[in-house]
Amino acid sequence: MPAASVTADRRRVAQLRETALGLAHPRDGIAAAEVARDLLALQAQDLPGALWSLGQRGGLTAEQVLDAQRSGALVRSWPMRGTLHLLHRDDLRWTLHLTGERQHASAAARHRELDLDEPQFARAAAIVRDRTGGGARLDRAELLTALVEGGVPTDGQRGGI
Repeated sequence: MPAASVTADRRRVAQLRETALGLAHPRDGIAAAEVARDLLALQAQDLPGALWSLGQRGGLTAEQVLDAQRSGALVRSWPMRGTLHLLHRDDLRWTLHLTGERQHASAAARHRELDLDEPQFARAAAIVRDRTGGGARLDRAELLTALVEGGVPTDGQRGGI
């Protein structure tokens, strides 16, 4: 195949990919959760990067995306690959249903590596329920502090689970 043809094909593939990813023609005015729904899930370990990425596809500011998360329309969870993602709240349950068994097996292996056991998880769950009762929300630092104060160690990699 001539080099010019290969270059043209690569350019066309890049255009098609930009379109498929919602980057070629951002849809101004679309809700952040709907952008996430169109993608199914968007990697979100780096929250500022995820906010920017959703904003690029919907003409949204970072604050608008955060508002969608605060309202519960957009959720940040671990639906696949042990990696944080942003997704529409209605997609979390069925996605976890599909990926849950594999996620649990992977998590169980990691829990063994970190010497985490069921009593620790039960204690952590009780602390979280107590601190978030009535709809209260905690950021990561507040949650980790509450766990440590309640006797659940978060040192090393334990705070990342």
